[in-house]
Amino acid sequence: MSLLQHHSRPAFLIFVCLIIGIPPSSHGGVGDWTAFTFIKDIRSILFDQDLIWLATSGGAVRVEIPGEQFTVFTNTEGLSGNDVTSVVIDRNRDVWFGTLGQGLARRRHDNGSWRAFTSLDGLASDRITDLLIDQNTLWVGTDDGLSVFIWGRDVDEDRDTFIFSDAYRGSRGVPVGGLNDLALSATTIWAATENGVAAAPRTS
Repeated sequence: MSLLQHHSRPAFLIFVCLIIGIPPSSHGGVGDWTAFTFIKDIRSILFDQDLIWLATSGGAVRVEIPGEQFTVFTNTEGLSGNDVTSVVIDRNRDVWFGTLGQGLARRRHDNGSWRAFTSLDGLASDRITDLLIDQNTLWVGTDDGLSVFIWGRDVDEDRDTFIFSDAYRGSRGVPVGGLNDLALSATTIWAATENGVAAAPRTS
């Protein structure tokens, strides 16, 4: 049974028609919209070659294109939590998901295995609000500060991947109240928080 349902009318949460190969109009806008609404509340979308990954309130979703084949991953398949807020991909093509309450989940590209990272592993909080990868750093925004992973050798996995490095909470100058979004400039990391915008110089 296909999980995919098509609706001609616009919906609050939709895929742009460009995803499935419908070209934009000549004046620089977009063509007709196509809505895929079998899953609600899509928080983040990520392209990975011929795949699309979605972070949703009902798990992680992989879309294979062309073909529009949908696969849903939940805690039954190994995802640490079903309330997913964000998704990023690293140079191994491993996919990282932030969840609300169950920390960080990583799905390996080479074998499909899952691994969870929580506050017991050092995360500032298990409620992940945003993820951002920049070269050798994975930034993890939470409702209680910022966690940082750096690229290095994981002895247990016998390969290079992101490894937990540090967590910055209110006691270390990070505004308490939750990080909603992260952005980087050449020298600074910027955080949109419930209490305003915060910035800190990037260090090597």
